[in-house]
This record gives sequence, structure tokens and C-alpha cells, in this order.
Amino acid sequence: MTFHFTARAAAVAVAAALLLPSSIEVAADGSVLVLEDFSDPRHSWTQMNDPVMGGQSTGTFAVADGVGRFVGHVAVVPFLHAPGFIKAETGTGETWEDVSSCAGLQLLVRSETPYAGYRVSFGKNRPRDAMPYTYGYKADLVLDGGDVFQTVNIPFDNFTDKWDAATGDAVVTCAEDARYCPDGATKADLFSMAVWAEGVEGDVRLDLKSIAAYGCTAGVAGGVSPKLVLRAPVTAAAAGHCSVGMRALLAAGGILGLAAVAYRRGVVGRRATYEKIHPVAVAVL
Repeated sequence: MTFHFTARAAAVAVAAALLLPSSIEVAADGSVLVLEDFSDPRHSWTQMNDPVMGGQSTGTFAVADGVGRFVGHVAVVPFLHAPGFIKAETGTGETWEDVSSCAGLQLLVRSETPYAGYRVSFGKNRPRDAMPYTYGYKADLVLDGGDVFQTVNIPFDNFTDKWDAATGDAVVTCAEDARYCPDGATKADLFSMAVWAEGVEGDVRLDLKSIAAYGCTAGVAGGVSPKLVLRAPVTAAAAGHCSVGMRALLAAGGILGLAAVAYRRGVVGRRATYEKIHPVAVAVL
């Protein structure tokens, strides 16, 4: 099989590979699939403060110096006599990677201000009895305070879409009732993602470097998993299936370089990625 790849595209691929964040760790039980990297954001993030009657919480979200900065204050809503919320959320319906073969979400974060009400949510599902404006699966984001970034893994089993609209607390957990666990369709298309400060009064300062899915394995629909593309070793046998330009790319950046250009820089679209990368990945594997 001959794979045609221009020298320019190869150069871009190698450059893209070098730009992959070194801080993303690979879980022992599988690969990590980067969903958002704030050194080069893929998604648009919008700040929202509590719209509840009398809500007084304030916050901002901005990306600077490779970090998404979520800053504000969660205040008590006088009408409810309880703390409100602030959140930063991506646009709904944006394109996300399929994480249905993964174990959960992984965030590289720090909170220099101690705060106990951080949460993460994704998706659009909601129970039939949910409030009209609530949606998605939500879980607590628990981390130590301090100025050092830490990796926090949140298993998908920690998420539930049966949560209290007033406090954000889980009403029925995934462990208690599987009906409220993230379903396969949602993990295949996350739809939207949000970071919250909710249900606890206090100052908020959360810095995010990246959001990923961890524990990902083979078996995504459509062929060989792109996670395997990232991990596959480059062999002489695989190089023999490629053009001269591709051999140069493999030598310089390996399969990682090709995957980087496909997933980080959009040189080829997702469908084209599957069509063009998979034959090479199969040869490698």
C-alpha cells in the first residue's frame, strides 16, 4: 500500500507532534485522549453566573499563557438562602472525540484558593423530572489547594444526571441506579462540557491546563482506535507500506506526528483521518 503525503504536511505533522503537551500523562491501563488543551484551545468557552432570582455570584473565564483561568465568587442567593453557582461551558453541539472506550475524564488543574464546590459536567441528557434548564452528567472535582498543577482522574461511574438543581449535589448516584450513569451515546458524542463552582460559598480560582479522557482502549467503531495510533511503535515493516515522504515523517516524528497533525491541527478531517491513518496503523500493529 502506498501512502502519499506531501513534504509540507509532513513538516507540519512533526511540528504539531512537538507541540503536544508533555504534561498529559498516559494511564497504566490505557491511553489518554486529549479533549481540550488550553495552550491551543479547540473549543469556545463561555462564562455563566447564576441566573436564579437574586443570584449574586460573579465570575470570569479567560485563556492566557496556556491556562484556562476560572475566577470568581460564589455568593448566597438571598431568595434561596443557599449558595448559587458560576460555570464555564463550551458551546453546545461542538465536535468531540469519541470517549466510549475510555474509563473517565482526566484534568490537569490547580486551585490556589481552597474551594470545596468544584464540579465537572458533560452531555445533554436529563431525567424526565429534571428542571427545564438543567442537563448533563455531573461529578465532583476534588483537588488539593496549592500552586502546583495536579492530575485528577474522575471515573465515568462518578457522574450522574440525577442531581439537585439548587445545590449541584447528586440525588441518585450512578452506583445507586445505573439509569443515571453516562450512556454510550453520550460518551460517543459529549455535546458540551462545563466546569462549575457550585453550592459552596467562597472565592474561586481554578487554573486548567488540559482536559482528557483516560484509560482508553481499542475498539472504537469504524476501525482501529486513534488511541492505538498514538501508542503504536514504528517498525520497518510499517515503513515499507508508505511512500518516501511518509517514511521521512515516521523517522522524524513517528506515528505520533501523523496523529498530531490529524487531531491537533486539522490538516485532515476526522473522516479522512480514519481513512488514511488506519491502514498505516494496521500495518504497525
